Amino acid sequence: MQSVSILALALSFVAGQGVIVPSGRIVGGYEVTPKFKYPWMASLQYKKQHTCGGTLYTDTTVISAAHCVIGSTSSWTALVHRHNLNQTPASESGVSIQVVSRVSHPDYGKNYNGNDVSIWKLDAKVPGAPKLKLDAGKYSETVGTPLKVIGWGTTSSGGNISPTLLEVIVPVFNSTKCKVAYPDLDSKSQFCAGFPEGGKDSCQGDSGGPMFFADGSNYYLTGVVSWGRGCALKGYPGVYTRVSDVSTFILNTAGSI
Repeated sequence: MQSVSILALALSFVAGQGVIVPSGRIVGGYEVTPKFKYPWMASLQYKKQHTCGGTLYTDTTVISAAHCVIGSTSSWTALVHRHNLNQTPASESGVSIQVVSRVSHPDYGKNYNGNDVSIWKLDAKVPGAPKLKLDAGKYSETVGTPLKVIGWGTTSSGGNISPTLLEVIVPVFNSTKCKVAYPDLDSKSQFCAGFPEGGKDSCQGDSGGPMFFADGSNYYLTGVVSWGRGCALKGYPGVYTRVSDVSTFILNTAGSI
């Protein structure tokens, strides 16, 4: 079977809406409580509509997916301290900041959809921005490790964006079985997570958002929502950029952009 092409999806538009449909795919999850539990979560908005997720890394940079880097930079803003996107930013003490530049991993696109990560520079500092730790490889290597994914993506393939922030827990998937599902997978910079029977997954609109391991009050960014076949399908787990493999790019770019 042929897997879905991120690039093709990322370049597509919803007719008459001007909203890109990225390939990131939350299904089978639940609303994040309490609100603002994950203060480093960002909504990347194209022409004022949620399009991709992102992780606030420093007070002026956001980590997202490379396939989210489309359209004019001036058309993008980053929203932080948000929970219900149907509410006004003021009602949630939210902050909206203009994106001024974006840098994708230099090797993105060279090996199918590998190295799907980008750094977004913001026009102003986010007050009191927390810093998420980068996983050094500990949490993406062991099959069965429970990882969380959060986002405002659709709750079914082709469905509507969730107005409230959702989360789901999915385990690291067997790498051999992942390669069977996705023969073109770049196993170095990518890994799979999900259940063999499906049912829980990230979905459209979750692209670029964080996958992380929660260790008490410490959170380790382990993956970036990248691509997959459909949403929560049996035998087809979600594919995530392996943060430990692209950490040098993240550190160097966030420090120089």
